[in-house]
Amino acid sequence: MVASASNEAVHHANSLMSTATTNPFSNFQSIFDAAFKEYEKKTDLQMHPLAAELDRCNSTDGVLDIFQKQADALDETAKRDQTLSG
Repeated sequence: MVASASNEAVHHANSLMSTATTNPFSNFQSIFDAAFKEYEKKTDLQMHPLAAELDRCNSTDGVLDIFQKQADALDETAKRDQTLSG
């Protein structure tokens, strides 16, 4: 009985390791999903100012455009800060 339980534990561990090595994306996805759920508990993403803009996007290009505008605005802010301090 003890040997059988031990064999099952070894088989289960080998199965988990095999799954992790054969499909690393699946392992990453489960870690990401768990982290995202924890983050959602601490924040309300729908209240973020960009949420409405992102909800209206119909394509990846639309999302990229929004992110590019944000990056451009950040660059402008950094340039202004540099001008003021230097």
